[in-house]
Amino acid sequence: MPPLDIGPECDDNPAMPSEPSPSIYTRIAGRLSTFGGPDDSGVTPRETCALYPTVLCRQLGTRLFTRHYCAMRWDYQATALACKCSRSQAVQFIRDQTIYLFRTDRPNELATWAWPADWGPAPATGRLIDVSPIILEELDLQTDDLVIVELDPLIKLR
Repeated sequence: MPPLDIGPECDDNPAMPSEPSPSIYTRIAGRLSTFGGPDDSGVTPRETCALYPTVLCRQLGTRLFTRHYCAMRWDYQATALACKCSRSQAVQFIRDQTIYLFRTDRPNELATWAWPADWGPAPATGRLIDVSPIILEELDLQTDDLVIVELDPLIKLR
């Protein structure tokens, strides 16, 4: 039986991944919100994460999954075309990336980072990214504030 895929290990004080090189990453500005974790009433108790189907959204940020996670509207097919790989390989490629976040008032000062965990936010919200509550706290931002997201240019969004 294959091991249970529960995502990146939780670390209460994770080291910041190495900073991205501005010349190779794509920057996008947009609004953000939070999701996931045991207190998220916007997900059902059995709802799982798109990139980690064995992880419940309410498990995000617990001892089972890192506290630095995010959701964006990943376009798996377009990413597969950009990477010249299969759709399942594109999903794995997205999962393996680090997404960097910056405050719009300090765009050259890396604020925090996240690992992709789910698909969202819903298009009707007009938001670019959903993040863990700890990321919102680290950025000292509130729901619907603007944030700059930096990601690998091979990752395509809807």
